[in-house]
Amino acid sequence: MGKIGPLLLCKQGRPAVARLVAVLSKPLALVTRLGEKHIVPMADPARAKS
Repeated sequence: MGKIGPLLLCKQGRPAVARLVAVLSKPLALVTRLGEKHIVPMADPARAKS
């Protein structure tokens, strides 16, 4: 998902903005991946309570 914005901007002829969006979206993509691995499983009702 993080590659679609820069791809669309490049196709619009805005490569500088595409690079900027690519760099600025990296932290958001990282937080999303970490949340999927660690936070979402905590909400699983079948998860054993510790």
